[in-house]
Amino acid sequence: MNDEQKLEEKPGTEKKTTKRKTGKVNFKDIRTSFNLKHKNRTTKDKALIIKRIELRNNSCVTNLSEYKLDYHELRILNKGLNFIHSDNYTDNTKNNIKLVENFERKLQIKLFFDKCAERSKIKKDIPNDKTENHINKTKIENIKIVTNWYPPNPNTFISAFCNQLKCEIKNINHKFKNTPNIDKNEFTALQKLRKNKNIVIKAADKAGGIVVLNTIDYEEKMFTHLQSNSTYLKTTEDLFTQEDLLSKYRMLTNELKPYLSKKQFNWLNDVKNELGIIYGLPKIHKPGHPLRPIISQCNSLTNKLHIYLQQALKIGEAQIPNLIKDTTDFLNKIKQYSGLITQDTILVTMDVESLYTNIPLDLGIELIVEHYIKTLKYWKQFEIDIKPIPAALLKRILEFTLKNCYFIFNGNIYKQMQGLTMGGASSVQNANIIMFKFFERFNQKNPNLIWTHNRFIDDLFGIWNKTSVELNEYFDTLNNFHPNFKFTLNQSKIEIPFLDVKVKKINMELKSTIYTKPTDKKLYLNFASNHTLHTKKSIPFSQLLRLKRIVSDPIELKTQITLMTNAFRLRNYPEVVLNNALIKLEKIDRDTLFKYKTKVKKIDRPILILIYENKYDKHNILKRTFNKLWTEFLSEHPEFHKYFPTTPMLTYKNGKSIKKTLISSKYPVPWHLKRNENQKTDSIDELNILNLLALLTE
Repeated sequence: MNDEQKLEEKPGTEKKTTKRKTGKVNFKDIRTSFNLKHKNRTTKDKALIIKRIELRNNSCVTNLSEYKLDYHELRILNKGLNFIHSDNYTDNTKNNIKLVENFERKLQIKLFFDKCAERSKIKKDIPNDKTENHINKTKIENIKIVTNWYPPNPNTFISAFCNQLKCEIKNINHKFKNTPNIDKNEFTALQKLRKNKNIVIKAADKAGGIVVLNTIDYEEKMFTHLQSNSTYLKTTEDLFTQEDLLSKYRMLTNELKPYLSKKQFNWLNDVKNELGIIYGLPKIHKPGHPLRPIISQCNSLTNKLHIYLQQALKIGEAQIPNLIKDTTDFLNKIKQYSGLITQDTILVTMDVESLYTNIPLDLGIELIVEHYIKTLKYWKQFEIDIKPIPAALLKRILEFTLKNCYFIFNGNIYKQMQGLTMGGASSVQNANIIMFKFFERFNQKNPNLIWTHNRFIDDLFGIWNKTSVELNEYFDTLNNFHPNFKFTLNQSKIEIPFLDVKVKKINMELKSTIYTKPTDKKLYLNFASNHTLHTKKSIPFSQLLRLKRIVSDPIELKTQITLMTNAFRLRNYPEVVLNNALIKLEKIDRDTLFKYKTKVKKIDRPILILIYENKYDKHNILKRTFNKLWTEFLSEHPEFHKYFPTTPMLTYKNGKSIKKTLISSKYPVPWHLKRNENQKTDSIDELNILNLLALLTE
């Protein structure tokens, strides 16, 4: 039994520690607060109590359940949901072998097409008419289509190289061990939390940390949300069949076929016909802690149509003039108010209440199609991997995608009757276009009440240089324009928050500083997490860079940097990492941070992606082994130099995080169901044994 376990067994209630004037901890007060006898108190006990109190005071966990988290459970949760624990129980060898097979496929495909290009005498360096036509066009990223196609007659030398690499990975995994980043008590606590059926663990809404709820309370909150309004309708498999929906889906994709490539058509038809899954994120910043509903549609029938719609609506979305892309774009946009700020200028923000679920689908589809028709003329200015389609077909795709959102919760099937799906791939584009068309119609009917503003989906920002009475009149008229679109208004003549920025009015100019919500727990990735070192080193610099971009006052910037670096220290970041980030930050001119970097053309370089384990970093063993094998491969087969001029890149993907261990979008969580099935099997086996024994005794 270690010191922390001994401490756990000591009874008492926790109270805030006090310090003497000398700065030392008053252990007499500690003994009183923990009901500890003097003879049982040791220096180690004192240190552990202080450690426990610090953990409690800086906890990112909100426990709304009746279950009392012990010290080790609280400790593992406070590492953060994105924390990846390292141990020698989990074996990623099989997964990494599969990833090497994927890498082999990439090499074979590159070799196959490069040889085809040679035979066709196509020189990549000479632009043809098609590429010249795309020089002045804005490029829109292609739809990411994953296929399992494998080239015919694969090269045996590449296969031999990859087989050798597999053997080396097995040898490294056998020879080296991971350095654990959690102790046995924390590992046990993690498994204990995973097996606990009485609690549900969720990420809080809006960076609010981690929330622990009673299972019954979570279920009741979800059922209350699903039954409290007309947005959702409970249904059964008798009222609809997934096969009928699939048949309608096939008919729709066949209509779409003339406008798709063969690859896109096959991708659209290779679908999983599963029900969506709804889950809720606790809003700990609101009374009663309601849930924000999210519908996961990853394996649903409409998921790929959502992705197609997202692509088809990007050009129309790009024509919306007042749309805010991100924080950098917002900071650039507030510069347009220069010279318009007076002492009486009111800073205004508005947001639409529950926009996604309140949009009437028929009106929303009408507005999207109308905008699509008006913006078709701009398609020639973009380089995009899909063709424009007839408006009537777009309408049918929208109707099928938005009106057939079926999902499941606790074994019950529901249908979303109105609004956009929170979690649908095209929902952001749909919402942006609908809001733009809403204000366009409002301005047409109220030409004397036009307010120039900027918008990020359902959040609006602008200034008001008229009276507050006229502002309220505008707000009332806007709120009564349509029964489904209700706004909330915030106004100030001093400062106002918007996104992660607080806009201040100083000397007739708009200045900016960082804004963090009261619920923000500053849950940066814990430095002890089993991520690659370069990933962890880059986080402080990227966050400090964001800080420098947002905070306009140099004096306040220093204060915010101090606060941020202290937050990183709480997440175990070494001083050398923070100091290097600060040195790097000082060399950057703030004005350059408002410009978007042009994307560098990707080098045609194969990439080997493996699941990261810290054993690979010991003496840089895996990278050295990989480079050695590749060098030997090219020296033995020099003809491959022209196909692979650069060494393939070795990168890593993350292993299993605490979030994946404890949280699932499904309810009940799958591992609890499996446990029940195993328990049933065990009980049946036990009964069979008893019957067999009874027969033998007879």
